[in-house]
Amino acid sequence: MSDKRGLGAHRQRLRDEVELSKLCSVGAVDGKNVVIKSPAKSGSMYFNYKGTFSVVVLAVIDANYSFVIIDVGGYGKQSDGGTLATSEFGVRLNRGKLALPEAKSPSGFPTALPHVFVADEAFPLLKNMMRPYPGKKVGPAERIYNYRLSRARRIVENAFGILAARFSFSSYIGPATANG
Repeated sequence: MSDKRGLGAHRQRLRDEVELSKLCSVGAVDGKNVVIKSPAKSGSMYFNYKGTFSVVVLAVIDANYSFVIIDVGGYGKQSDGGTLATSEFGVRLNRGKLALPEAKSPSGFPTALPHVFVADEAFPLLKNMMRPYPGKKVGPAERIYNYRLSRARRIVENAFGILAARFSFSSYIGPATANG
């Protein structure tokens, strides 16, 4: 008898990979706040909107759940978009200095399209970055686009979930102290 849960997870992963490959060939971008102990004399730089001190881990995940770009150390008070803007990845993305493949035309489509990253609403809309249409009042075509983008982004959410479970991101990270 086959393991139905394993088969179901495998099918979901395949659906996620297909969804991501429909929208882009680069990966999904997101940031995760990792809770830390308050660094000495840091003021509010690491204090985030959740009321804890944190650093932001910004990552790009491909369709195989591989972390292909990682930037660690954004201030907890920064948004994901702010962290992107100050990261080496974000600077190169904005300047067009990433080694992305040339734009190409999908089969049956006359216009060449750039290779893109998919992101949530916390990130800016750029030539090589797709994000959802804002607001609740969107038309049917925009709603379908947002749904497909959300499906493609699920890969990065799942990868961070796996990483957090594996390395206990819920615990505090910081320098060891004499009194524990």
